[in-house]
Amino acid sequence: MPPSTRRPLLKRGSRSPDVVRIKQYLEAQGFWEWDHAPRRKGSINLSTYSAKLADAVAYWQQTHLGPDGRPLAVDGIVGDDTWWSLLHPTGKAQSSGLGKYQRLPNGLTVLRRQLLLTALGEYGVKERPMGSNRGLEVDKYLPKWWLKERNRLEKGPPWCCFFVSWVTRQVFGKYPLGRNHGSCKAAWMAAQGRGMTMVPLAPAPGDAFYMTWGPRTGHIGFVLRVSEDGKEINTVEGNCANRVKIGRRPIDYRIFGVIDFCGDGIGGFERGLIPVPEVGRDSTR
Repeated sequence: MPPSTRRPLLKRGSRSPDVVRIKQYLEAQGFWEWDHAPRRKGSINLSTYSAKLADAVAYWQQTHLGPDGRPLAVDGIVGDDTWWSLLHPTGKAQSSGLGKYQRLPNGLTVLRRQLLLTALGEYGVKERPMGSNRGLEVDKYLPKWWLKERNRLEKGPPWCCFFVSWVTRQVFGKYPLGRNHGSCKAAWMAAQGRGMTMVPLAPAPGDAFYMTWGPRTGHIGFVLRVSEDGKEINTVEGNCANRVKIGRRPIDYRIFGVIDFCGDGIGGFERGLIPVPEVGRDSTR
């Protein structure tokens, strides 16, 4: 952004008339909903950059590009590149890149293509409100018995494994691991019992990666692409930064193994990653 048009850097806690403009830009693109409830005495001024606005900006950053055509840094801070993207929300120079991200690697079997296209079809689903593990779009992944027994306003369970279960059921017409698993560890053990797990790692697009960092804590998602050197993967994963997210992860000790739902021994698929930010443990759940 040229110096003459440079706007102030804004982050959580900032107070500026430009905060209102940010909300207006986001609202015009469907990324912000105004709170029209009457303001009470002593409430936060409309020109204060709130935590809610930081979440909305972070979501915008995850789905838009900067002036150099690369993904924006996802930090909830409006700096030069994010200002540019807000001022140029449409057109060839600015897009979410989703169409490019949806191009699957060549050389995949029909089942693997179906798994990934189904998972990518959920791209953009996010929690409402953020951090609740709930929302009309998220609730469809959760078991019906859980929804029936819980209050509709109650916080939901971690849903990364429910997302994987939902996707596989759409493709196979049943749960290939026996049921709608919400526990990553239980899903891994069920896959082990069916001879569907691989350790050491040799992931292929359409497999599910399984991460563990405690006796009962873990994370799971789909492998979208594999790097040429086999050291990184692109992923499609639920409950990552409170949404269905496309990301990049290193293949290291944090990934315990992969689940092969298809059992087709695929190996000759196209390699190479798409340019998306790396996601880590802190961006799950």
